[in-house]
Amino acid sequence: MRSIYLLLIAPVTSLAAQFVLFDVTLTFTKTDADTSTPSKSHYYVREPALNPDRPKDWTAPVDYQQGATVRILFIHIPSAWMSEFVYACLAVASLLSLVWRQVLADAAAQAAAPLGAGFTLLTLATGSLWGRPEWGTWWVWDARLTSELVLFLIYLAYIALRASMDDEAKAARAAAILALVGAVNLPIIHYSVQWWNTLHQGASVFRAGGSALAPVFYWPVILMVLAYMAAFGSLWLVRIRGEVWRRRAEAAALRAARA
Repeated sequence: MRSIYLLLIAPVTSLAAQFVLFDVTLTFTKTDADTSTPSKSHYYVREPALNPDRPKDWTAPVDYQQGATVRILFIHIPSAWMSEFVYACLAVASLLSLVWRQVLADAAAQAAAPLGAGFTLLTLATGSLWGRPEWGTWWVWDARLTSELVLFLIYLAYIALRASMDDEAKAARAAAILALVGAVNLPIIHYSVQWWNTLHQGASVFRAGGSALAPVFYWPVILMVLAYMAAFGSLWLVRIRGEVWRRRAEAAALRAARA
């Protein structure tokens, strides 16, 4: 569980540092943010407003519409990508476990599930914090938001299913089937903004015609994505190793009990 705590605390701490260390004030200039009716808006601009009285540094500037809340994208976008990427890893590992009976693949799938749930929870939380000043509400039953919530529930269902069965082999098989069925949700999340009329904006980083992000926002987002992938990779390997050790210890204890 410590890896999950680190996964959730680290980006929140980095965001808090942006507000505290750089003396940021929350200012919202969107007129529709104060209304009760949510309205679709574009989050990213190509020409962010720079403060001329401030010396140049490595700090991302505030947005002329959103103010300092635009910096949530440095957590929200990477965590959203990772929530889907981790589930894709879980689904592939589940396929290897179910079809080819790979024990290590089953351990990898089991180790990835809590990490993916953490990324998805972080996505939902930051999206809600971002949506409040932009849409005027904490939550809407938007296609993108709802499908992301379904992904979080699938993660929880996977974890609960494995914990509810004492037989390791049966639990692995049932969880693998659930993971493969749940993989259908991944394209729904990705294409939801194209298939339905949603408040959530479409692709902003990688899209035809170039990114909608200004370079001052684009490159930090890419850097954060790489950092999140590195964090996931290291935590995943640590959890896989711990899971392998746990299974070996249980097998050794069972052999000693039979002897």
